Amino acid sequence: MTITLRSVAFDERYELRALLDAYLVELSQFGNVSLDYPYFDAYWNDGEQRWAYFLFRESNVIGFAMVNTISATGRAIDFAMAEFSILPAARRAGLGIEAAIEVFRTHPGAWQLSLMQRNAPGQAFWPRAIATAGAAEVARSEHDGDTIYEFVIS
Repeated sequence: MTITLRSVAFDERYELRALLDAYLVELSQFGNVSLDYPYFDAYWNDGEQRWAYFLFRESNVIGFAMVNTISATGRAIDFAMAEFSILPAARRAGLGIEAAIEVFRTHPGAWQLSLMQRNAPGQAFWPRAIATAGAAEVARSEHDGDTIYEFVIS
């Protein structure tokens, strides 16, 4: 299986927004999630440290990733996984881990990601993805009701 990333072009942002909206509705089963996403348009502003990607297997979009440099804890990081989703039809085939690794390798450095403590699928997925990516200096903590993972990708 080969997963590729492609930056979401400005004129494709509405396609991403539709995927993001469905993802946010899905996340709402695990807690209070706002369907408003005030920083969405910032991913296409010059000078912003934000990257939005479509995740592909062959020519099919299987998900998306949104990366920024905003630390949930205030600790120094290079990158944060703001949002990451694999479409339901592409789940349970190892594609999510492969896609996460591709995102991490695109941005080597100190990473942070946070997830809702009640998000059982995410709680199972992210430790495996981080370990499979060969991350170093992995730390797990709790912050403001979320689980925070910090790690380094070479």
